[in-house]
Amino acid sequence: DDWEKLLYCLAFFLMFINNNSWLVFLGCLVFFAALILTFNRGRFGQDIIFEGLMSCILFFTWSIVAMYQQNREAGYLAIAALQFFFNFIIRKEKWTESFGFKNDKFIPSGTLSSFFLIMIGSLLHFTRVNFLTIPFTRPLLFIGTSVYFIGLLILSSRLYYKVHRNQDLFYLLQIITFLSGLASTLFGPMFDISFLLGIGGTMFVLWFLVKYLEIANWEM
Repeated sequence: DDWEKLLYCLAFFLMFINNNSWLVFLGCLVFFAALILTFNRGRFGQDIIFEGLMSCILFFTWSIVAMYQQNREAGYLAIAALQFFFNFIIRKEKWTESFGFKNDKFIPSGTLSSFFLIMIGSLLHFTRVNFLTIPFTRPLLFIGTSVYFIGLLILSSRLYYKVHRNQDLFYLLQIITFLSGLASTLFGPMFDISFLLGIGGTMFVLWFLVKYLEIANWEM
């Protein structure tokens, strides 16, 4: 109990009293460690869903820290927690099954949740609400764009198709990946969203290379 209280006190001091950005980041990690200790000791009960409650608490706590300190590092942690929370909700509600993903939930849910992050990040980019823009816009766009396009590269690959054997879904994913890559190269520079252009454009080129190799191997 004493160690648990000590960790929370240290985390509070580093997150709110201290002004050094990296010590604030360290405080967020200390809070994470303290929360894991609390969960392991069963203080939230035995019937709780660990992933959902943990990611929700971390998101709200780190978001408060990010806004209070205007700290982008804490913002990255908050958005990572939000990503996990979205993943949990999508898998729990079985949204991916409605798109045809019967056997795999993790990659589709991660890709779909990342799309939501891109939309939220783009909205903040356009509205420019200062106390939200500084800590959250770049984390939302960086994490969202990176995970979204990596997810699409995996889902649209022939190797993924060989495992799951859904031809209609395979062709649909080619269209979605192509349109997503095209949108990133068009809207990224148009709206001055550098992450969308840089990451999305790079992944778009990589997708074309992968498709070329897949077609070449298939024809052989």
